[in-house]
Amino acid sequence: MNLFAITSLFCAISCIVLAFIALIFRKTKLHLILFLFNIVVTLWGFGSFLAGIATSGSKALLGWQIAHL
Repeated sequence: MNLFAITSLFCAISCIVLAFIALIFRKTKLHLILFLFNIVVTLWGFGSFLAGIATSGSKALLGWQIAHL
């Protein structure tokens, strides 16, 4: 696993934690926007992680397609 994959996984994990914190403590519409933003960044981080650990071109393409969904 390379450094790109590790940082992408860390980004995905930290953003999903932040998303649920924003969801639990939401009081305004801004918290909902923060939740949605962190969910999108989580998808991007997970897709980048999949592209980073890919062993073939088709798996890397699938990872990038998830990342740029």
